[in-house]
Amino acid sequence: MKLSDYVFSRLKEWGVCHVFLVTGGGAMLKNLDRRIREETGLPVSIADEPLASVVLGTGKMLTDFKLLRRIAIE
Repeated sequence: MKLSDYVFSRLKEWGVCHVFLVTGGGAMLKNLDRRIREETGLPVSIADEPLASVVLGTGKMLTDFKLLRRIAIE
């Protein structure tokens, strides 16, 4: 079993609809979502407003220290 098959099956069990959400400048690259989908076999979505989503997400992280601590890489 490929890793992508395993991960996708687990995410489906958990009810996750999207695996990759492409944001920022990368979301503006033509066909990046298609390439990721082809390479991984996993579903990909592009944020509605990719540039704004980066700013809004960063702002949220800077104001929610509990959330920031939870996802911080040590």
